[in-house]
Amino acid sequence: MTFLSRLSARRTGAALAASALVFAALPATSALAEDDFPSVGAATSYDIGLGAVGTPGKAVTVWVDAHNAVKPRFEIDQTGLAGVATFAVPDGNDQCKATGKKIVCDLPQADFTSVPIVLVLHPDKGAAVGDKGAFTLDAIAENTPDLPASEHKVTIADGADLVVTAPTYVSPVPEVKPGDVLFTKAAFVNYGNRAAADATMTMMFDPGIAPFKYEGCTYTETEYPLIVECPVDGTIEPGAGREFVTVDENGKETPGMGAVVAPDALGWKGVDFLALADSVVEDLPPEVLAKAKTTKATSGKKFKIRQQQPVNKSFKAQPEIDKNDNYAGTAYGALNSRDLATIGATASGGVGSVVTVNIGVKNTGVSMLDAYRTGGEPAARFNFVVPDGTEVVGVGEGCVARWKEDDGSIGWDPVPGKRFYDCGIDSSLFKPGASYTTAFQLKITQVIAHATGTVSFTNPFRDPAEPPADANPGNDVAEVVINPNPGGSGGGLPLTGAQTGLVASVGAALLAGGVALFLVARRRRVVLVVPQDGSAE
Repeated sequence: MTFLSRLSARRTGAALAASALVFAALPATSALAEDDFPSVGAATSYDIGLGAVGTPGKAVTVWVDAHNAVKPRFEIDQTGLAGVATFAVPDGNDQCKATGKKIVCDLPQADFTSVPIVLVLHPDKGAAVGDKGAFTLDAIAENTPDLPASEHKVTIADGADLVVTAPTYVSPVPEVKPGDVLFTKAAFVNYGNRAAADATMTMMFDPGIAPFKYEGCTYTETEYPLIVECPVDGTIEPGAGREFVTVDENGKETPGMGAVVAPDALGWKGVDFLALADSVVEDLPPEVLAKAKTTKATSGKKFKIRQQQPVNKSFKAQPEIDKNDNYAGTAYGALNSRDLATIGATASGGVGSVVTVNIGVKNTGVSMLDAYRTGGEPAARFNFVVPDGTEVVGVGEGCVARWKEDDGSIGWDPVPGKRFYDCGIDSSLFKPGASYTTAFQLKITQVIAHATGTVSFTNPFRDPAEPPADANPGNDVAEVVINPNPGGSGGGLPLTGAQTGLVASVGAALLAGGVALFLVARRRRVVLVVPQDGSAE
């Protein structure tokens, strides 16, 4: 696992209450449409480490989902755990019942996604360190295909087992706005049979969520998450837990680590928590670590690590036995406005000439856009309709052509010679005031006075065809004009500075036959401009 990947909420003691609340609010599934395919699913960790006799038991979360399923349920067959471990149904879990060697959990006949169901796994009395077993997990409904059950391994180990119990993921995510103060809870319990040595509470904040400065904590700035690491001193006994608490200047205690929603926050923002013996920063990839900036706060807000019983000084600290459940996460939905403006271009030349046009997008709004909120999409997209009388002979970086085939299918490839191109910026963070351009080479096949193409956010090949509305639709379309009329210009943002010089140089080079200057212009395929004032910081 990489710590920079999106961490999702997993094993958590609070998940039991969350599942009850979610199921209570679910509407019943209506009659099925013939073309609405039913499904049911259940998932949990494939490899579980469990402390030997002496552990208080371990919460195991099964994440379930269903769509148009009739009488959905999941079953755990623990025959393969004989002599190793046994599942139990905790108090408050009304969905599940233990029947012989099986745990059967009935689910609501409703549509739901990633709802947690909590069970407790205990080691058997005769289980010894190193013993292994397995159980199967099967999701079933009367109207879904009978698929093979998944197998999950359990290994008895001797050691500590830190399991994060907060934060928890809430769906839908809470809505927040710039300036809001958030307190994200962070807590863990040692479910092992041995004490844990000194630990580290680590919080990872997406851009747009600015954590408080806490005296004694270490802050590491990376390209994307801001990592905050706070020490947890002393041993953590089996069954004992620790919780992060903010202490204000008046001594008031608030559970959780504080943060402020930044002015440029927009959309899905994640906050992840890890409880580990070591620093997360040490595991960062070398290329990320080389650019990271780490500082230790010597002043700021105070915090305390609240202990949760029991406390027994006789336990000896042991290594961690299962790191699969040392993390959890939550998210917030930042409400804010956004505004993007397209960048057009002009160029001139005769038949057979190849001209370069630098087109793109500028973030003219107050919100920072990031690729992570869309699960890997570019932070911003734009589209190019090629002017008549020209042919694309060089495709801009980050762009692909889209076209409709004779059979009705949609072609998608970064090839020249097409009339429509879909482009995405190559920056994961697109800050207010920043702009991005990419260079297309166009061959003039026919001289048409003021031949006009467009740069816009309208893409008829995507669903939905129109982009989300922004604050100023009036700057959403810019012109790309070849051989403009006297006094004419490309629309959208005016071309100034280096970009104007580049386009003018290309035109002059072509007219004068300056081959060297033309080659220099062609090499500048991508320009990423970040303003020098504080607006993009």
